[in-house]
Amino acid sequence: MAILPTVLTVLAASTLSVLLVVATFHDCRSSRIPNRATYSAFLAALVIAAAKSIACHCGVLDWDAGGAISLAESLKGAGLCFGLLMAVQLSSFGNQLGAGDIKLATAIGALLGWEQGLQTLIWCFLLPAPYIVFLAVRQYGLVRLGREAVLRLGSKLFPRWFIVDAVPGEFAPFFRQRVPLAAFFALGVLFTVLGV
Repeated sequence: MAILPTVLTVLAASTLSVLLVVATFHDCRSSRIPNRATYSAFLAALVIAAAKSIACHCGVLDWDAGGAISLAESLKGAGLCFGLLMAVQLSSFGNQLGAGDIKLATAIGALLGWEQGLQTLIWCFLLPAPYIVFLAVRQYGLVRLGREAVLRLGSKLFPRWFIVDAVPGEFAPFFRQRVPLAAFFALGVLFTVLGV
């Protein structure tokens, strides 16, 4: 039964790869991640994890054997990723994340487990920052953004001296534009799996 951990690993890796490619393609193209991709990957993750758990309980596999994660780890990963992104969604009044991003994170958590799922989420929120700064500099210019940053920081530190609108009208459209997070999820998974 030495081949079973390899089969489970290949199934999990293939599921994750297909999910990330499909999600990234659709998110970049139409700002939507198909439910068929996220639900299918989540279900496949649970089936693969259940197969490992059953094989371990029956004595066919050792719990420490390579391959997919256990069903308990899969559920913990899905729950953690879903809970964290749902908290971000609720705290931002629904303006920052799409439902597809939350479902994608849940499927990734189910495939990778809670530790690697959490690392992927951290990467997913760190990696877009340089991209967003690049877009802002390209659209508004470095001097204008620097001035705005000083005014905003000053209004927080010294509210009596700096009076600034919440979001000036000229910057509001920029903050409403969508960032295709699926591509950053894919990079986050890659960095996490490679141990970066």
